[in-house]
Amino acid sequence: MSTIVTTDLEGDYKNQLEGHLRSEDFFGVEKFKKATLVFKKIKSTLKDQYIVTADLTIKGITKPITFTIAVKGNSAKTVLNVDRTKYGIKYGSGSFFSDLGDKTISDEFILEVNLVI
Repeated sequence: MSTIVTTDLEGDYKNQLEGHLRSEDFFGVEKFKKATLVFKKIKSTLKDQYIVTADLTIKGITKPITFTIAVKGNSAKTVLNVDRTKYGIKYGSGSFFSDLGDKTISDEFILEVNLVI
């Protein structure tokens, strides 16, 4: 988790956001150094495409997740939409705080997974 990188900002804003994402408000990186994605079941659906059932652990909380992954050669890729509130990350969530107005932060974030075998 210590390798969180913001790709759409530069300078002070980038550093501030990355620091905030590493803080207890979000991922608590000092205490929870790693997030894990453990594949439990893989089922072929189409050529080079699979449905994966896995356990995603963030901040010590493990939840099952199912997604499609594409395999090409010695690599596999997928994009996951993750609801951060399921992992105890409630900061700025309109699902938990009704008075945030335009300061509300989406409950979902995108996780891109690229595996190389």
